[in-house]
Amino acid sequence: MQRQALVLGARLKMLIDAITSAHIRFARDDPRNRRIATKYAYDYVREIFNFSHSKIRLYVHAYEKFHQNDDAVMYLRMTDMQLLLSHEIGDDIVNAVIQRRKENPRLSTREVKALIIGMRPQPLVGRDGSSPSVGAQA
Repeated sequence: MQRQALVLGARLKMLIDAITSAHIRFARDDPRNRRIATKYAYDYVREIFNFSHSKIRLYVHAYEKFHQNDDAVMYLRMTDMQLLLSHEIGDDIVNAVIQRRKENPRLSTREVKALIIGMRPQPLVGRDGSSPSVGAQA
């Protein structure tokens, strides 16, 4: 299933890249025109395949991040890949999730999410912008 999802991601990426390149060929190559071309490409794919913008992005980004990692393709589920797509998540966390999935193929999405959260670096500031105080009680 994951392999099929990544193949779909590859094909969507090729289509988006082709549409973007065609637009850039006839317009000036600058950041504004690239954004416009990419928007047109996503709109076209959305119309043709009846996929949401977020679903298109998910498949393309999953392909970009995982297609060269044979273990990821073999062991990770699409929901695992989705949880691992953040740029803040490095290969160490990806490899840890793959290892856990190898050990326990029935690992739940909730358990994968907990593993990722436990391994991610903790922020130095809270969501409200405050600094955590040393020795503070909960």
